[in-house]
Amino acid sequence: MVKLTCAAVGVGSVFPVDIGISETVDDLKDKIKEQEPGLVYLMQIC
Repeated sequence: MVKLTCAAVGVGSVFPVDIGISETVDDLKDKIKEQEPGLVYLMQIC
């Protein structure tokens, strides 16, 4: 398990996300959506 520190530029929030070493970017996006539902609109841009 790896802990990443994620930041949404312009939003001002920094938060940790735990993700397995073999997980994909899509898995990371899903975890961010679960943890920070207010950022879902940003995920549609990426």
